[in-house]
Amino acid sequence: MGKRKIYVNLDPAYRMPGHKSAFSYIARRLGRGLAERPGHAARQTITAEVEREIWSRIEPTKNIAAWVGHSTVLCRQQGHFYITDPIFSDRASPFPFFGPRRYTSPAFEPEEMPKIDFVLISHSHYDHLDLPSVLALQRMYQPVFFVPEGLKRWFRLRGIANAVEVPWWGAVKHGGLTIHGVPAQHYSSRTPWDRNRSHWCGWVVEGKKTFYFPGDTGFGSFFPQIGGQYGPIDLAAMPIGCYSPRELIKAHHLNPEEALEAFVQVRGKKFLAIHWGAFDMTDEPWDEPPARLMADAARRGLSADGHINVLRIGDTLDW
Repeated sequence: MGKRKIYVNLDPAYRMPGHKSAFSYIARRLGRGLAERPGHAARQTITAEVEREIWSRIEPTKNIAAWVGHSTVLCRQQGHFYITDPIFSDRASPFPFFGPRRYTSPAFEPEEMPKIDFVLISHSHYDHLDLPSVLALQRMYQPVFFVPEGLKRWFRLRGIANAVEVPWWGAVKHGGLTIHGVPAQHYSSRTPWDRNRSHWCGWVVEGKKTFYFPGDTGFGSFFPQIGGQYGPIDLAAMPIGCYSPRELIKAHHLNPEEALEAFVQVRGKKFLAIHWGAFDMTDEPWDEPPARLMADAARRGLSADGHINVLRIGDTLDW
């Protein structure tokens, strides 16, 4: 049996940060406690009863997105419920006692959601592919898991047969929707031995309207291509946090201004800010990403007309 494939980014100039700078950053963060990171994203308190009531009173034909927290977005599109990169755990880690802690709880738990039809997984990092959350969703709803190339094996080894790999620029029909895998600039790993053994991607869900979820990504030349092929994008759930220190993270995560430029390049109509205010992972102040986003949106003349949406965790958005 041959070696498993190693996946790469599109940009030939892309480079991973050096080991010395990465280890220095990790060591510095291990010495800092969560108590030194006060504050949290605004959150709406939602019980299972309230959650069911919210979805039951929303007109069934409407497309709705709810920010669950971090990169987890619950969507209803043309009657299908789906969720992006679900994580309900207290840590983004293989260990319950070690690793980045959550300082804003998710809006609700898996059992409090409507029946999930499918799940979009962008890559294998622990804050985007969380084993307890995946197992809970599988146990309760048996959804289809759409995953990047090379990641189906991870699901199969955990007894989940309903995972479908989609390559960059590939597509799968699901009901009245088409699920497209699109490029992102990032990397994958869950252990020191599996770096880039599975791919990373963004997702476009295309029906009467179009939803875009880029996963984790640095800024790349593929955004205009996505806009040209699938735009205009009716709702783009764009990551705006986890970007500092910039010299270490720039290749892999957008800052707020880059997220807004990417939104413009994919020809987005509505922007939903995600990937901030949940986990203690990087150095920027917890409340800096939305402030920088709104300042840049105002500079572009986008903030006053409903284009840019910074929700409380648990809030919903019509699109």
